[in-house]
Amino acid sequence: MIRDHDVFVSYAHLDNQGEPAWVTNLVRRLESEVGPRLGSKDLRIWIDHDLDGNHPLTPEIMQAIRRAATVLLIVSPSYIASEWCARERNAFLGVARDCVSEGRVFIVHCREVDRQFQPPEFGDLKGFKFWTQDSDAGGVMRPLGLADQKEPAYFTAVINLADKLSQKLKEIRTARTAGAPVSAPAEVEHVFVARSADDMETREEELVSHLTQAG
Repeated sequence: MIRDHDVFVSYAHLDNQGEPAWVTNLVRRLESEVGPRLGSKDLRIWIDHDLDGNHPLTPEIMQAIRRAATVLLIVSPSYIASEWCARERNAFLGVARDCVSEGRVFIVHCREVDRQFQPPEFGDLKGFKFWTQDSDAGGVMRPLGLADQKEPAYFTAVINLADKLSQKLKEIRTARTAGAPVSAPAEVEHVFVARSADDMETREEELVSHLTQAG
């Protein structure tokens, strides 16, 4: 299938309101990081800044979902509560039933969500953690990079996500060029990292990021 878009972004508009425009800023950072990894400026990200829950899934949106190589889900309490986001998600999964097992779904947790409320179609996908708890503010939870995009933890998370996304897009483009199924696995080296305790999660993410950047 011809892919009109490399990434389809599904998010709740409550997570993109105000001056920070968190989702928009994340997409811009990914564009600047994924493009060089692909060796091309031809990175096609589909995101609609004008839609809201009062609109139906138009033919345009269905076409964008159907012809997207990957989907990026910005998960938060607002996303889980949004019927609109659920329709987008189900539409993508409906036209690409194997997309989760093929690694074509990328979950960004911009705010903490109890795993019991995570949609079952996500399977065991861990996703990418983009939130933290400020110890100086009594453990208040906030999205990384909300006030400062130069925050080291935010930069590390962006690099990790960009690297994984670019690897999958390279795999899809290679398979398409060779005429092989999109799900054909690429021959890559793997390092298996054992899960750490919760209090070491940040160090675990740093380790994974350093290994990724080292190739």
